[in-house]
Amino acid sequence: MTATHQLIDYHKRPIGLIICFKRQQAERNSMLKVLIADDEPVIINGLKNMIKWNELDCEIVGTAYDGMETLDCLRKENPDIAIFDICMPGLTGIELIKKINKENYKTKVIFISGYQDFFYAQEALKEGAVEYLLKPVKKANLEQAVKKAQMLIWQQNPVTLLQETKNEIREIFSDINKNNEYAEEELYNQFHALGLDFTDKLFVGVCFSISNEDKKQLTYHMYEKYELIRFSIFNRIQTYFTDNRNGFVIKRDDSSCNIMILLPKEKVEDMIAIYIEPVVAMILKDYQIHMFVAIGDKVTNITKLKYAYKTAKFAFELKYFENKNLIVYQNIKKEYECSFDDFQQVVDIIIKKIIAGDKNIEHDLLVCLDIIENLHYGNRYAAINRCFSFIVNFYQTLADYNLIDESYRDRQDDFMNTIRLLDTFEEVKNKFIEYYKEFTNSIFDEVGNKDKLIVARIKDYIQQNYVENITLSHMAKQFYMNSFYFSSFFKKETGKNFKAYLTDIRMKEALRLILSTDLKTYEIAEKVGYNNVRQFTDKFKELYDSSPSEYKKSKLNE
Repeated sequence: MTATHQLIDYHKRPIGLIICFKRQQAERNSMLKVLIADDEPVIINGLKNMIKWNELDCEIVGTAYDGMETLDCLRKENPDIAIFDICMPGLTGIELIKKINKENYKTKVIFISGYQDFFYAQEALKEGAVEYLLKPVKKANLEQAVKKAQMLIWQQNPVTLLQETKNEIREIFSDINKNNEYAEEELYNQFHALGLDFTDKLFVGVCFSISNEDKKQLTYHMYEKYELIRFSIFNRIQTYFTDNRNGFVIKRDDSSCNIMILLPKEKVEDMIAIYIEPVVAMILKDYQIHMFVAIGDKVTNITKLKYAYKTAKFAFELKYFENKNLIVYQNIKKEYECSFDDFQQVVDIIIKKIIAGDKNIEHDLLVCLDIIENLHYGNRYAAINRCFSFIVNFYQTLADYNLIDESYRDRQDDFMNTIRLLDTFEEVKNKFIEYYKEFTNSIFDEVGNKDKLIVARIKDYIQQNYVENITLSHMAKQFYMNSFYFSSFFKKETGKNFKAYLTDIRMKEALRLILSTDLKTYEIAEKVGYNNVRQFTDKFKELYDSSPSEYKKSKLNE
């Protein structure tokens, strides 16, 4: 059989052609019903106005603001397409799509979410979602998702196969290789020239890259040498699969060679032994280089290559978090046990220890970093950004307490640049411990910092207790000073007298409560440490030239 005949034999139609479904004229003229649901009205309005629904043969038949209301609308309207947030009160998006499947609705679901979490996406796609879009939703992505849903709906009707000149497979290559140094055209032509037989085959994305340890060794001696070896290894892998006619390159970049393996259905269980281990052994024998391999999910339809590639790439990104040379997407199991509140609580503990003069923060730092890893497992850049957030906030808090000055900023910037370039999160942890051990030692050892630490503890005490009736004499006793010395010491170190500083803290909180709550003036006075509402109002007028109620009204009218 010739290459051309093999190509056309795929499901008895040319691979460069897609299925186009011809509906009856009545169907063609009817509008598809769309339901939009999100607990944020601004999101719903944005989606309603983002695209011209009528031009897509769609009409919006309902909106909902929580899971239960969405379910009622689904049962009432029976929409063709439903677009809803994956996290809504009442019922989550995943719970809703499960009910849709259980009750045999034909509704096609498009999820939107503010969480860039691949496990959410995995669960959504597993339940049959058409697409998983991240907020803020882009117009082009929404239109593409709706068109994809339309195509799936039309496929459910009696069909006539028509040939379409549009090459969907070429589009997949183009989409995956956007902004890539390797030409999409070249990769596609190589794939097309192979004339592969896709009958009864599964498609599995696999990413090959040089192991972190070997990469370190190579780049340590000479980066140019690493580049040459990487290029040679990737070419060797590509040649291996093309010569054996069991795979093709779908993308090549600096970090990995991404192969799409053609897997006979009867060889699924032996895939690693047949297709992966020989390649790894070949590279080790010929180059003395260990390889890291990430294996994605299996798909049955060649038009799902992008999903197969993305799952492999997701498994590949776990290289940053896992000390393994093989990661299989289907074996990934991660429990999210931590919250952002947990992260903030540990950060607060670390800050309090520094202020209290306790430099034994290594254990707390490791707990903090473990929480970051749990929160952002699978997303290297989110994990690093969370580390940056810690570094910046840590610096700013200590600067606010006058424990460090501007001279520390350059050290902070250098440290951030260092951890950004590390290959694994384990290396980030080690560097954190090393850096902050030196950092805290320098704070405690620096001449003059003893007084700064005392002032920091005073400020922290005021911040935690401003709602109480704390006086100058109370504070002096709390920190084992007489009132005169405490007043002089505090003014010298902060530039403000104690009473003015306490008033600033109380009024800052009062402003927040005035603008963000409906509390009455006397309630706000009590919450910021004033037992006498008149005293509070007079002080407020003195500082802001208006009463609390007048201030709120003026701000709301701005």
